[in-house]
Amino acid sequence: MTSRRNNNFTEKEIRGITMAVRMAKKSYPFITSWKLAPYYEKYNAHLYILLGIDINKLSEFINMEVKEYYLDKMEEGRIFTSLFMFFDWGSDYGSDEWNDMSNRSYNLKVDIKNTIKDAYSYLPEDMKIYYESELGAGVYKNEVVIDIDDFFVSK
Repeated sequence: MTSRRNNNFTEKEIRGITMAVRMAKKSYPFITSWKLAPYYEKYNAHLYILLGIDINKLSEFINMEVKEYYLDKMEEGRIFTSLFMFFDWGSDYGSDEWNDMSNRSYNLKVDIKNTIKDAYSYLPEDMKIYYESELGAGVYKNEVVIDIDDFFVSK
């Protein structure tokens, strides 16, 4: 099976992603923006994006203080993989408290990802990005999955 996607997105297709992210922002007010992941062209079926996160609003949302160590390390644009990276995870790696924080961070990312994916699926066809796949003698048009890879510090 081979697949291909036109990575020269139209203004409407970009607006579609923006609308899906805005829908997620209603539930997750710490989301500020989005941008394409550096390697977005690598995969056809998934379009990886980075979400801009206001760390102070995230702090309010999860009701936790930013770890003092990170206060001067949260420069605009810094990419990070875990939503809870800037917060105190408790004692030792692998402890119950640490595992709880890891699960909370992972689950929040999954919830955000699903919210964006669901919002995107309801958009009109001309606002979505598609890829083609060849299987046997047929060529099929498939909707791209918008996927969150990482986050970046944003205000």
